[in-house]
Amino acid sequence: MIEVKPFEPHDLGEIEVQAQQAAEMAGMGDWQDLGDTLVAAGPCWTVRHGGRVIGCGGLGVMWRGRAEAWCFVARDVPKTLWPALHRTVERTIAATARELGLRRIEASCAYGWPPGRRWLRLLGFQEECVARCYAPDGADFWKFARVAA
Repeated sequence: MIEVKPFEPHDLGEIEVQAQQAAEMAGMGDWQDLGDTLVAAGPCWTVRHGGRVIGCGGLGVMWRGRAEAWCFVARDVPKTLWPALHRTVERTIAATARELGLRRIEASCAYGWPPGRRWLRLLGFQEECVARCYAPDGADFWKFARVAA
């Protein structure tokens, strides 16, 4: 069973992320030490299965009505668990957006990483552009947004 729990900064240290996610974080230093910064930015949560952390995510509030979504997923989430994980993330984002009165949620993923691009689309995000030299290491990213009607 999948559970959504309040995020604790040490939760990031409990997951091994997808290789592409690790590549995205190039130039960020030790990303697993970002927990306190993420908590300060806005609401965040941890998804567990059988007591094990399989993902962490949240919304960094930029200003009233706008936030940036972030998510790290364990590299070995079984394919059979993805539908439940997807529904959980989708519901949690929607509930948090309603709570905060968000009109716009932005997200990004590394350019050339189709699984990330596909998942963002399935979560209701629409592709807006390719942001050139977006990452700390100069890598390009796809930029997405989910805008309230």
